[in-house]
Amino acid sequence: MKLRHYCTYFDANYLGRGLALLLSLRKNSSENFVFHILCLDDFVFDFFTTSAFRDVIPVSLATLEQSDIQLKDVRDGRSWAEYVFTMTGCFARHLFTVDPDLDQLTYLDADTFLFSDPKPVFDEIGDAAVAITPHRFHDRNLALKVHGIFNVGWVTWRRSEAGLRCLDEYRRDCLDWCHDYV
Repeated sequence: MKLRHYCTYFDANYLGRGLALLLSLRKNSSENFVFHILCLDDFVFDFFTTSAFRDVIPVSLATLEQSDIQLKDVRDGRSWAEYVFTMTGCFARHLFTVDPDLDQLTYLDADTFLFSDPKPVFDEIGDAAVAITPHRFHDRNLALKVHGIFNVGWVTWRRSEAGLRCLDEYRRDCLDWCHDYV
Protein backbone atom coordinates (compact mmCIF):
# COMPACT_ATOMS: atom_id res chain seq x y z
CA MET A 1 0.00 0.00 0.00
CA LYS A 2 1.22 3.49 -0.87
CA LEU A 3 2.43 5.63 2.01
CA ARG A 4 0.87 9.12 2.13
CA HIS A 5 2.94 12.01 3.41
CA TYR A 6 1.29 14.88 5.26
CA CYS A 7 2.88 17.86 6.94
CA THR A 8 1.83 20.66 9.24
CA TYR A 9 3.28 22.88 11.94
CA PHE A 10 2.21 24.19 15.31
CA ASP A 11 3.37 25.29 18.73
CA ALA A 12 2.13 24.37 22.21
CA ASN A 13 -0.89 26.66 21.81
CA TYR A 14 -2.11 24.51 18.89
CA LEU A 15 -1.01 21.12 20.22
CA GLY A 16 -4.60 20.07 20.93
CA ARG A 17 -5.68 20.98 17.40
CA GLY A 18 -2.67 19.24 15.89
CA LEU A 19 -3.41 16.09 17.88
CA ALA A 20 -7.07 16.24 16.81
CA LEU A 21 -5.93 16.41 13.17
CA LEU A 22 -3.58 13.45 13.68
CA LEU A 23 -6.29 11.41 15.40
CA SER A 24 -8.80 12.25 12.68
CA LEU A 25 -6.31 11.00 10.08
CA ARG A 26 -5.73 7.83 12.08
CA LYS A 27 -9.46 7.23 12.43
CA ASN A 28 -10.47 7.99 8.83
CA SER A 29 -7.58 7.30 6.49
CA SER A 30 -7.77 4.01 4.65
CA GLU A 31 -4.13 4.47 3.61
CA ASN A 32 -0.95 4.28 5.65
CA PHE A 33 0.62 7.67 6.23
CA VAL A 34 3.43 9.55 7.88
CA PHE A 35 2.85 12.95 9.44
CA HIS A 36 5.77 15.38 9.35
CA ILE A 37 5.30 17.97 12.07
CA LEU A 38 7.34 21.15 12.19
CA CYS A 39 7.50 21.81 15.92
CA LEU A 40 7.45 25.55 16.48
CA ASP A 41 8.66 25.31 20.06
CA ASP A 42 10.61 22.96 22.30
CA PHE A 43 7.50 21.79 24.12
CA VAL A 44 5.96 20.29 20.95
CA PHE A 45 9.29 18.86 19.80
CA ASP A 46 9.87 17.22 23.19
CA PHE A 47 6.29 15.95 23.25
CA PHE A 48 6.66 14.11 19.94
CA THR A 49 10.23 12.92 20.44
CA THR A 50 9.41 11.39 23.84
CA SER A 51 6.05 9.89 22.84
CA ALA A 52 5.42 6.74 20.87
CA PHE A 53 3.81 8.20 17.76
CA ARG A 54 4.76 5.66 15.08
CA ASP A 55 3.33 7.79 12.27
CA VAL A 56 4.88 11.15 13.26
CA ILE A 57 8.24 12.57 12.27
CA PRO A 58 8.94 15.70 14.35
CA VAL A 59 11.20 18.39 12.91
CA SER A 60 12.49 21.24 15.06
CA LEU A 61 12.21 24.83 13.91
CA ALA A 62 16.00 25.11 14.36
CA THR A 63 16.48 22.29 11.84
CA LEU A 64 14.33 24.05 9.26
CA GLU A 65 16.04 27.40 9.85
CA GLN A 66 19.46 25.75 9.47
CA SER A 67 18.46 24.17 6.18
CA ASP A 68 16.76 27.30 4.82
CA ILE A 69 18.84 30.37 5.62
CA GLN A 70 16.52 32.59 3.57
CA LEU A 71 13.67 31.71 5.92
CA LYS A 72 15.70 32.60 8.99
CA ASP A 73 16.80 35.86 7.33
CA VAL A 74 13.21 37.18 7.11
CA ARG A 75 12.33 36.37 10.73
CA ASP A 76 13.22 39.74 12.24
CA GLY A 77 11.12 41.66 9.71
CA ARG A 78 7.89 39.79 10.41
CA SER A 79 5.48 39.28 13.24
CA TRP A 80 5.39 35.74 14.62
CA ALA A 81 2.17 34.98 12.71
CA GLU A 82 3.63 36.33 9.47
CA TYR A 83 6.79 34.31 10.00
CA VAL A 84 4.78 31.16 10.63
CA PHE A 85 2.72 31.70 7.45
CA THR A 86 5.99 32.10 5.55
CA MET A 87 7.10 28.61 6.63
CA THR A 88 4.64 26.48 4.65
CA GLY A 89 6.53 26.40 1.36
CA CYS A 90 9.89 26.33 3.13
CA PHE A 91 8.93 23.30 5.21
CA ALA A 92 7.47 21.44 2.23
CA ARG A 93 10.59 22.14 0.16
CA HIS A 94 12.78 20.99 3.05
CA LEU A 95 10.92 17.67 3.21
CA PHE A 96 11.30 17.06 -0.52
CA THR A 97 15.02 17.87 -0.21
CA VAL A 98 15.78 15.57 2.72
CA ASP A 99 13.73 12.64 1.38
CA PRO A 100 14.50 11.91 -2.28
CA ASP A 101 11.90 9.11 -2.26
CA LEU A 102 9.08 11.46 -1.29
CA ASP A 103 6.74 11.50 -4.31
CA GLN A 104 3.79 13.53 -3.04
CA LEU A 105 3.30 15.75 0.00
CA THR A 106 0.14 17.29 1.40
CA TYR A 107 0.23 20.27 3.73
CA LEU A 108 -2.73 20.54 6.11
CA ASP A 109 -3.45 23.42 8.47
CA ALA A 110 -3.09 22.19 12.03
CA ASP A 111 -6.68 23.16 12.82
CA THR A 112 -8.07 20.90 10.09
CA PHE A 113 -10.17 17.91 11.12
CA LEU A 114 -11.12 15.06 8.79
CA PHE A 115 -14.57 13.53 9.13
CA SER A 116 -14.07 10.91 6.43
CA ASP A 117 -11.40 9.15 4.41
CA PRO A 118 -9.27 11.61 2.39
CA LYS A 119 -8.69 9.00 -0.33
CA PRO A 120 -11.48 10.36 -2.61
CA VAL A 121 -9.70 13.72 -2.62
CA PHE A 122 -6.47 12.03 -3.71
CA ASP A 123 -8.42 10.07 -6.34
CA GLU A 124 -9.65 13.39 -7.71
CA ILE A 125 -6.16 14.89 -7.58
CA GLY A 126 -4.91 11.93 -9.61
CA ASP A 127 -1.52 12.63 -11.20
CA ALA A 128 -1.83 16.43 -10.94
CA ALA A 129 1.38 18.22 -10.05
CA VAL A 130 -0.37 20.52 -7.57
CA ALA A 131 -3.75 20.55 -5.84
CA ILE A 132 -5.29 23.48 -4.00
CA THR A 133 -8.89 24.40 -3.29
CA PRO A 134 -10.64 27.69 -3.93
CA HIS A 135 -12.33 29.47 -1.05
CA ARG A 136 -15.71 29.49 -2.80
CA PHE A 137 -16.87 32.52 -0.83
CA HIS A 138 -20.58 32.97 -0.43
CA ASP A 139 -21.94 36.14 -2.04
CA ARG A 140 -22.18 37.85 1.36
CA ASN A 141 -18.42 37.26 1.88
CA LEU A 142 -17.11 38.32 -1.54
CA ALA A 143 -15.17 41.18 0.07
CA LEU A 144 -12.86 38.52 1.54
CA LYS A 145 -11.47 37.84 -1.96
CA VAL A 146 -8.90 40.57 -1.26
CA HIS A 147 -7.14 37.92 0.87
CA GLY A 148 -6.87 35.53 -2.08
CA ILE A 149 -9.08 33.12 -3.93
CA PHE A 150 -7.39 29.95 -2.74
CA ASN A 151 -7.48 28.28 0.64
CA VAL A 152 -4.01 27.07 1.58
CA GLY A 153 -5.37 24.82 4.34
CA TRP A 154 -4.85 21.81 2.03
CA VAL A 155 -2.12 21.94 -0.59
CA THR A 156 -0.67 18.90 -2.34
CA TRP A 157 2.56 18.93 -4.35
CA ARG A 158 3.97 16.11 -6.43
CA ARG A 159 7.67 15.57 -7.07
CA SER A 160 7.56 16.54 -10.73
CA GLU A 161 9.02 19.41 -12.70
CA ALA A 162 5.76 21.37 -12.52
CA GLY A 163 5.02 20.45 -8.89
CA LEU A 164 8.43 21.45 -7.55
CA ARG A 165 8.52 24.58 -9.72
CA CYS A 166 5.18 25.65 -8.23
CA LEU A 167 6.41 24.87 -4.72
CA ASP A 168 9.63 26.81 -5.30
CA GLU A 169 7.69 29.82 -6.63
CA TYR A 170 5.29 29.68 -3.67
CA ARG A 171 8.22 29.46 -1.24
CA ARG A 172 9.98 32.39 -2.94
CA ASP A 173 6.81 34.51 -3.03
CA CYS A 174 6.20 33.91 0.69
CA LEU A 175 9.81 34.78 1.50
CA ASP A 176 9.47 37.97 -0.57
CA TRP A 177 6.16 39.08 0.98
CA CYS A 178 4.04 37.40 3.62
CA HIS A 179 2.36 39.92 5.86
CA ASP A 180 -0.86 40.07 7.81
CA TYR A 181 -2.34 42.99 5.88
CA VAL A 182 -3.61 43.60 2.37
